[in-house]
Amino acid sequence: MKRMINKINNHNNIIFLLVLIIITFMTVGYSYYSKLLNFGGSVTVKPDGKLVITNISVVGSSNVIRENLPEINGTTIEFDVGFGGSESEFYIEYQMDAINNSSYDYTFNEFDFNPVVHASGGGTGELYLSLDGIEAGDVVRSGMTRTFKLRLTLVPSDPTQNYDASGTTEPTVDTSPTGQILVVASPTSINLQGDNDLIPIEIEVLNTYSYDINFKAVSGNGNFLLKDKNGDNLESMILPANTDSNKYTVYVKKIDDAIFETNSSTTVITLDCGKLGLISSNTIQVAVDIYVAPDTEPPHIGIVTLSPSTTDAGNATVSWSRTDTGGTDVVGYHVLIYKSGNSTALKDIETDGNTYTYSFDDLYSDSYTDGDYYAIVYGIDKKNNGVDYLSQASVNNEYCRMSSNVTFDWIFDVTHNTGNFTYRGDDTAVLGSSYEATITATGNYSINTVTINMNNSPLQSGYTKSGNTWTITKVTGPISFNITTSGSCLVEGTKIKLANGNEKNIEDIKYDDLLLVWNYETGSIGYEYPVWIEQYKISDKYQETIFEDGTILKTVMEHAVFSVDKNMFVNVNDKDDFHVGTTVLKRDDNNKLVKTKVKSINIVNKKVKYYFVASTRYFNVFANDILTVGSLNVWSNQYGFDDNYKWIAYNEIRNSYFENVYPYEMLDGIPYYLYYGLRAGEGKYAVNKGYISDRELSIFLKENIANKDMIVSPNTDYYGNRVWRVTTSNDIMYSFGGKLYKEGAIYILPKAINKHGKKFIGWYNMADGKIYREGSLVRIYCGTHFEAIYE
Repeated sequence: MKRMINKINNHNNIIFLLVLIIITFMTVGYSYYSKLLNFGGSVTVKPDGKLVITNISVVGSSNVIRENLPEINGTTIEFDVGFGGSESEFYIEYQMDAINNSSYDYTFNEFDFNPVVHASGGGTGELYLSLDGIEAGDVVRSGMTRTFKLRLTLVPSDPTQNYDASGTTEPTVDTSPTGQILVVASPTSINLQGDNDLIPIEIEVLNTYSYDINFKAVSGNGNFLLKDKNGDNLESMILPANTDSNKYTVYVKKIDDAIFETNSSTTVITLDCGKLGLISSNTIQVAVDIYVAPDTEPPHIGIVTLSPSTTDAGNATVSWSRTDTGGTDVVGYHVLIYKSGNSTALKDIETDGNTYTYSFDDLYSDSYTDGDYYAIVYGIDKKNNGVDYLSQASVNNEYCRMSSNVTFDWIFDVTHNTGNFTYRGDDTAVLGSSYEATITATGNYSINTVTINMNNSPLQSGYTKSGNTWTITKVTGPISFNITTSGSCLVEGTKIKLANGNEKNIEDIKYDDLLLVWNYETGSIGYEYPVWIEQYKISDKYQETIFEDGTILKTVMEHAVFSVDKNMFVNVNDKDDFHVGTTVLKRDDNNKLVKTKVKSINIVNKKVKYYFVASTRYFNVFANDILTVGSLNVWSNQYGFDDNYKWIAYNEIRNSYFENVYPYEMLDGIPYYLYYGLRAGEGKYAVNKGYISDRELSIFLKENIANKDMIVSPNTDYYGNRVWRVTTSNDIMYSFGGKLYKEGAIYILPKAINKHGKKFIGWYNMADGKIYREGSLVRIYCGTHFEAIYE
C-alpha cells in the first residue's frame, strides 16, 4: 500500500481519493467503509508523510549559561548548550510535539543520542538524555500529535568549570498495522440537574485494527465520571478486532464538588486505548445546575438572655434569636446552663430549629443552688455547621453566644427572735417550696403571738397553723418569725410537798428546801433539792383543773402532769391529751402513788402570779399532791415508763454514755451546776432520737435554763461562791439540817446508822443516781441528798 501511495501525485487529490477508497475496500471491506462514513461523517485523505518534530520550547533549566534552541531537520534534533554555575544540578528541559503526518501508525522505540561535551579547563562530563510523556511501545497513530518532554542532564567531573554540550538525536520508530477506532455516543443530550444521577449513555465503537484492543471509557470533562449501572467504577473492556459495531452502556455522574457557572455543559466519551492513545466520541450536551457555593458558616445567634424565676427554685428561661438570613436551615439549637467557675454544664438540651426560647424547671439541686449562672446557645444547620464552636463561646461570639452572669437567689435565710420557746425549722427556705416551723414554749412560758414576715412585709395570708406548727404555702423571699411568749407554771399559793412531810407555798420554796419527788430509776419516793427556781411572772388568766377526789390544780398555760392514760407527762393545755376523764397520778398520805381523774377544766380570767420549780435530776414535784414536772417533760418522757412509772430505756445512757451524752465543753454557756443537776448533757439522747434538734436544745439551754433574767440565783457565801445544801438520811432521821458546801467542794460520806440490823449496801446519791461506799469522797455541784440503802 505504501508503494502505491508514494506513486500518487500529492496535488492529484481526486485520483488519490479513488485509489484510497479502492485500497480501503481491499483491506477492510465495504461494510467497514460504510461504518467509517457513518462515524466520521466525511473522509479526509492526506498524502503520505513523515513523523515530524516541532514546537520545541525550554520549560526548565539549571546552571545554563548559554541557551540556543535546538535546530530541527525532519526528525533530527541538534543541540548546543553551555553549562556553568554553582547549583547542584546541571540540566535543560525542552517540551516538543511529535506529529504523524503519514498514513501509517508509528510505534516509538527510543531516541538515538550522540552527545559531545567540552570543558573550559580540560575537565570531562557525561551528557544524558531522558524522556517524559512518551515511552517505548507507544503508538503515534496516523494524524496524531504527541507532546512530550526531553531533558539533557550533565554530570561534570569538575563543577567549577564551564561546559559546552552539543549533539544530535533522532527518534527510532517502527511502522504498525494501520486501522481506525471510531466511537459514537447517544443520546447527544442528557439532564443531570437536581437529583438526577447515573444517566445512561450508549457508545458504539468501530475497530478496523486486526487485533483486539483493551480500552477504558472515561469522561472528557473532569466534572463528570463514568460508572456502571450500580454506581461502581468501570472495569476495562475489550474491543474485538475487525468489528464494525460494538455497543457498550456507561452511566454519567456528576462529581460531588463540580462547579458550573451556567446550566449547560458538554463532555465526550473518551476511550483510553493504552498505546494507541485516546479516542473521543462526538460531543454530548449536559444540562446541569448552576453552582451555588456551599454554606460553611454556622447560624448567627443574637443576644442570649438568662432569666431566673422569681417564684420557683430551679426554673429559668433562656432566650435568643437567629440574626442571619438566607443560610442553611437550622436543625436545632443547643442550650447549656453553667454555674460560674464550673467547667461542666449543668444542663445541655437541644431544641428544634424554630424555637428561640427554652424554660428549665429542674436546675435546683444539692450541688447547684444560689450563685452566678450563665447560658450558652449555639445552632447546628443541615450542613452540620456550628458543631465546633463551643470552646469559643463568649458574649460577643455570634456563632456560640454566651449570656451575661446572672445571680440566682433561690435559697433564703429564715430568722427568728430568741425567747422562751424552742423553734424547730430549717435555717433556710427554698424559693417556691413550702416552709414549716414548729414553735413550742419552754420553761414556764407559752406562745402568745407569732408574726411572719416575708420579703420584709408581714404575711397576711398564704400560711396555715396546725397546733404549734406554722406552714408557709410558697416561699418567695427571706422569712422572719417574731414570736412573743407568756409564762406558764403553777399559780401562787400552790402547795409543794417537802421531804419532811410538810408543805410550802411554791412562792416560798428555796434552794435548800429538800423536796419530795418521784424517783424514775427506782420507781419510788425520793428526795431532791431544787436546782432551778424561776422568778415569778404575772398572767391575766389561769386554768383551774378540778379532780374527782376534790384536788384543785391551778396552772398558767403549759404545765405537765403524769397521764396514766398516755403513760407519760402531758401538758394541761393540750386538749387532745388532757381533758375531762384523763387519769393522773398523785400521792396519798403514805407517799404512795394513787390515781384520780379530771372532773372539770375551767379558764379563770384573773390576774395571778405564777412560779416554777425544777428538782435536781428528775425535775418533778408534788404540787397539791399531783405529780407535775413543768415544761421539762421532754427530759422526763424521753426514756419511756413501765407500769411502775420507772424509766425503761435509761440503761442506754449508762451503756453508751459517750454516744448519748454531750460533754460539758460542747454545751458552752451554761453553769456546770445546771449541766450536772438538770442532766443537760443527756439532751444528746433526745437529739439522737429526734425529740429535739441541736438548735432547739442550744436555744432552750441558753435562752431559758441559763437565762439570768428568768431564774432566782442560788445561794452564795461571803465571797460570792455558790453554796449548796448537802444531807443524808442520817440527818433526816435526827432532824439535822445538813450543811452548806461551796460548789466544787469535797464531801466525805459518813457511816450509816444501823437500821434494825439490816445490812447497809451504800449511799444512793439522788443528784447523780450512783451508789457510794462509806467514806467515799464526792464532789458537790448542786444541792445533794444521800439516801442509805439497805438489803
